[in-house]
Amino acid sequence: IQSSIMKVIVILAALVGASLATDCFKCICNKESGCQPIGCVMDVGSLSCGYYQIKSPYYQDCGQPGKQAGDSLDTAWKRCADDYNCSTLVSRAYVARYKSGCPNRGSCEQTARLHNGGASLATDCLKCICNKESGCKPIGCVMDVGSLSCGYYQIKSPYYQDCGQPGKKAGDTLDTAWKRCADDYNCSTGCVQAYVNRYKSKCPNKGSCEQMSRLHNGGPNGCNVSGTQGYWNSIK
Repeated sequence: IQSSIMKVIVILAALVGASLATDCFKCICNKESGCQPIGCVMDVGSLSCGYYQIKSPYYQDCGQPGKQAGDSLDTAWKRCADDYNCSTLVSRAYVARYKSGCPNRGSCEQTARLHNGGASLATDCLKCICNKESGCKPIGCVMDVGSLSCGYYQIKSPYYQDCGQPGKKAGDTLDTAWKRCADDYNCSTGCVQAYVNRYKSKCPNKGSCEQMSRLHNGGPNGCNVSGTQGYWNSIK
């Protein structure tokens, strides 16, 4: 009898666990779209699509389910995002891929935080910097400490040169390329990442987000500038 009772308990526990996981995805789906196939909307500089408001890199990370021979990435991603079963599979696969990076959390907390914030703390840090600098919007250029700062991350021309001038085309002037990149989310994010990678050796013994914040705010020696501590505190 005891053995039978234990088997029943195990089965019930498995059913409850599966139900909680399903409920968690339903809650996320409702939050993102009212759990409707709402197509694509602009969000933090790039499109988020469908039931779970999935972005293209998220779709690629989870293995591109539903992609058929001859499909472009855009076609497969947007079709899957507006298909409930496919998009739910995307979210499950994404969480399964990255949950080891989110230990000591309940399964729904893992799911919610990975879905919302992505796999990388660096991504969260960049979003915070972007929000602080511009509300994470392409706001163009404003005068700041005697020179122009432009776009999502309020990047200055020397910063753009130091990060490698991403997106510069043949025939572009430096000003044209810099200002266009600064107002393009993907280009400007790439610039910030390249800038930090270039100078992070000057900022030892700091966490990755503190490195990023203080170098972005204070330049190559930003970690040694006391004034960048306040900026880091606000990002933190």
